[in-house]
Amino acid sequence: MKTGTRTNKVVWAIGAVGAFLMGFLLCRYVFPDLHGMKEWPFLLFMAGLITIIIAAIFSARKVMVLTIIGYIGGFVLGMLFDVDGTDPGGGRTNNAWIGNTLALPGGSAGRTYHSSPCPARCQSGHLFI
Repeated sequence: MKTGTRTNKVVWAIGAVGAFLMGFLLCRYVFPDLHGMKEWPFLLFMAGLITIIIAAIFSARKVMVLTIIGYIGGFVLGMLFDVDGTDPGGGRTNNAWIGNTLALPGGSAGRTYHSSPCPARCQSGHLFI
């Protein structure tokens, strides 16, 4: 492996982890009053971090970028379609976690599907976006 390639891979990985960390810090610590969740954003952060690390190992830059977009987009979707309520014990409930949960793996898996090798019948590239 050439040094330039390895350096490029490391720069992409550090940049992706840094951007993902900034998104997590915004969602978890700057806007906690919007969703009230404490543990779930961290669990999603860890899942996204593992995805970014694996994508960095395989040089899947688009997966790294779409994981970051999926995390932030999931937060936005969760806030757009959330419904606040109370549980039978009187505690506060919120369904924003559903949007957060579905957007993160959806973005990563969607790009992974489109990154897969094209079958022989679609060499023109028109089948995949």
